[in-house]
Amino acid sequence: MIELPITRLRPEATIPERAYAGDAGLDLAACERAGLAPGERATVGTGLAVAIPEGHAGFVQPRSGLAARHGVTIVNSPGLIDAGYRGELRIVLLNTDASESFTVEPGMRIAQLVVLELPRVELLEVEELPASVRGIRGFRLLEGVRGEPGADLDLLCEILLRLAQLAQRHPRIREVDINPFLAGPDRSSALAVDARIRVGDA
Repeated sequence: MIELPITRLRPEATIPERAYAGDAGLDLAACERAGLAPGERATVGTGLAVAIPEGHAGFVQPRSGLAARHGVTIVNSPGLIDAGYRGELRIVLLNTDASESFTVEPGMRIAQLVVLELPRVELLEVEELPASVRGIRGFRLLEGVRGEPGADLDLLCEILLRLAQLAQRHPRIREVDINPFLAGPDRSSALAVDARIRVGDA
């Protein structure tokens, strides 16, 4: 259990509460009125300031009810509150609804505050990162793989070569030869792979 010092910057500010025992987030309420036209964003004050304990950070999350019913979310989700920040908690809301406006009223619950303990992190520069199952695969991996415009063949080749490098580290693999090349009737419509792997005893 940790204590979270909190102060009202305005008399009408609402002290955060958990909706149910055991909830991770503390509900943050608006301290002012704000109108959000379709696609519009607004910064809404809570009238509160907190002192996040050292070794912790505060994360401001959207409320699922507002998002589901009205399409109202938080632009910079999750918003980060560092331990040293002492200013007012202000929520950057966004109305994603394409046709309906939304009005924030004072006292309306508009966000949640989650406080988490942080590990101490020190950067260590290395020549090469440890191998992992995922490797360099990300959201760009499948872009254009089926031949749509924007296919990044250089990226695909890089992935295949990286897989070859990882395979060579296996104790039973003696030789790996992976050669990507363009195939198809015009030698440019498909990416093929010629792969040879020789396995021996450790």
